[in-house]
Amino acid sequence: MEVDRPAVATSLQAIYPSAAIPAMSSRYEQLAQECHRLYGKPPTFFGRAPGRVNIIGEHTDYSGYGVLPMALAVHDTVFAVVATAEDGLQEDVVELANLDQARFASSQFVGSAQVDPLKHSWMNYVMAGYQGIRQASRLTPTIKEGPSLPFHRYQILVHGTVPIASGLSSSSAMVCATTLSFAHAKAVPASKAELAELSMKCERFIGLESGGMDQAISYLAELGKAKKIDFDPVRAQDVALPSDISFVIGSSLIEANKYATAQSGYNMRVVECRLAAVILGKKLGHDWAHIRRLIDVQTGGKGSPLSLEQLLAAVEEHLHPEAYFLPEIASLLELGIEEVIERYMGTIIVANPNATSVEAGGTPLYLYKRAKHVYSETKRVEDFKLLCDTAGGKEDAASVLGRLGQLMNESHFSCRDYFECSSPELDKLTALCRDAGAVGSRLTGAGWGGWTISLVPTSQLDSFFAQVGRFYDAAVQADPTSKSLDHYLLATSPGSGATILHLSDLP
Repeated sequence: MEVDRPAVATSLQAIYPSAAIPAMSSRYEQLAQECHRLYGKPPTFFGRAPGRVNIIGEHTDYSGYGVLPMALAVHDTVFAVVATAEDGLQEDVVELANLDQARFASSQFVGSAQVDPLKHSWMNYVMAGYQGIRQASRLTPTIKEGPSLPFHRYQILVHGTVPIASGLSSSSAMVCATTLSFAHAKAVPASKAELAELSMKCERFIGLESGGMDQAISYLAELGKAKKIDFDPVRAQDVALPSDISFVIGSSLIEANKYATAQSGYNMRVVECRLAAVILGKKLGHDWAHIRRLIDVQTGGKGSPLSLEQLLAAVEEHLHPEAYFLPEIASLLELGIEEVIERYMGTIIVANPNATSVEAGGTPLYLYKRAKHVYSETKRVEDFKLLCDTAGGKEDAASVLGRLGQLMNESHFSCRDYFECSSPELDKLTALCRDAGAVGSRLTGAGWGGWTISLVPTSQLDSFFAQVGRFYDAAVQADPTSKSLDHYLLATSPGSGATILHLSDLP
């Protein structure tokens, strides 16, 4: 059986939309020239990984459930790699420079270096990816060891165009570009799905309990196709989006740094979902000691898997909307508080484990809200794909579009009210987008700031941009780095996945 490995391309036309080729040609030429200036050699190869926009399915992946994203067509991270075998090296040496030197200082590390998640640096993402490739066969046992190669000096010039702290996965694009580039350089025989799984595990070196969507779509994407991504194992199905629609992404003008807010935000939600799953499993008579994710509640019983409707009913019956605190959870699970912390709290630091209120220093855990969001959001993902698959049948196009938009709106409201990962700015922007003609608008990515995605009839794009564009007038005028509105608001279409490029026609 042929392994589906990342593509190796010899032209930009193989991976970028035709309209983007002139700009991409200039970009890669600049990277090659700067690489030669810095390192005295042209790139041995380029490795690129795209950012992504999630259409629907937010915060479901780390509970084991599917998502429906697409890769960004032109916003990606590109590595220009010079790989040189040198006599006398005792281990690999990795030198990093960034085309945006004003923001990202040059740095280097050796092969044995370990990521310090407490020291946030752009180099950490590259170190994490490199560390993952070094440990690939241990972290992802289906990956076989590559050949034994001499130690190399890797000189890498990086350029990223995915907006940072946007919810569009700039960090995962960096990690995936790293695993892709080093897997290629070290001839590691891994498939796209294996590298996606490995990249997900790499992000844990940085301190984030990633669910896998960002890495999966970065590797499995195809030009012109959205994907339904499922897990265990990682796999993708094409989603045929209806014609005459456009997806528009827009910045809330608030950065969303999920690493900086992991304790109270992203990682906390992972823990809340985990505890909700364990308590539901125990209440339903499952073998709850082995439950870690909400999907385990669906499949972990003695009979047939529960439906999503049954799971939502179980949430209503067995979880209360008010906050839980650790003493109550310990009592429900018949465990000691310290055992609950050790088994389930992960990286979350609990100031006062015995407290039963916020006022006393307790950590509130909203299990009902988180589980209700995940199960209802999973149903919305399934309904969205089904509508796309059956579009063009008896139901008219306007009705299908309206129902797709309704699902996106419901997703945002659930993120706001139950998962509590929205922000006033995201709520304001999505409402503005609906008023301007979007049939659906929601936050995309982890939330707490970042970007939105709106479903807009193509015939209404001009009026939509005219109305929503006024939201950014002050930002465009105040920011000297933004040359136009498309710094903040742009239509996008599904892009291609992570690719190695050998370009012989660059000057």
